[in-house]
Amino acid sequence: MSIQNLFLLAAGIINLLMSILVFSRGVKNNKINLYFSLLTFFSFLWSIGVLLARVLVGPWWLFWAQLNYPVALAIALSFFYFSVYFPYITKKYGKTINILFLAIFSFFFIIVFRVGLFIIGFNKDPMFTDYTLYLNKMSYILYAIFFIVVVLISLYNLFIKYLSAEGVLRQRIKAFLIAILVAFLLGSYFDLILPYFANFRYVWLGPIFTFLINYVVFRFIYNKTA
Repeated sequence: MSIQNLFLLAAGIINLLMSILVFSRGVKNNKINLYFSLLTFFSFLWSIGVLLARVLVGPWWLFWAQLNYPVALAIALSFFYFSVYFPYITKKYGKTINILFLAIFSFFFIIVFRVGLFIIGFNKDPMFTDYTLYLNKMSYILYAIFFIVVVLISLYNLFIKYLSAEGVLRQRIKAFLIAILVAFLLGSYFDLILPYFANFRYVWLGPIFTFLINYVVFRFIYNKTA
């Protein structure tokens, strides 16, 4: 197995372990745990999805390559709801926003698997485990806009809380903000911008940046709170 695929496997395992750890701390009455466990679970699916799209040679590789797109949206939406509750609620979004997000997510989930609406062509190099998807530019731009808007709203939610927080809590929010921002910028470059130009050689790098998020969360948040 190549070093790239080993990194993807490691990222998947770490995200799954973090998801189980956070979920085991209770989610019924703790929305922070619920949405972070979902965030890491979908990050696990993203890592494994990229890995399987690279290593499989039969028809299933394309399924995993397609699935990565709604999974990425699920990560963004989990992050959004996490930002609403972490470390406390300052603003609740109404049912209209929830329904709107669900409708848009469902729309992209459907069209991703309809050849011609989102993916218009593809090829695979089984020797080097690289693959290329040729994307419908208009659909992909709309997808990217939705993803970026959700993440930016989430970052805004946390930034507002950072400005009003004090002491240790302020430092924890700051650490998480920096980790998310770095992962978002680098991950978006390799997994959102380059694929627009049919460059999928570096999509394996995106999930690697979840190492940073998991480290910061475990070190500064879940390692010191119940």
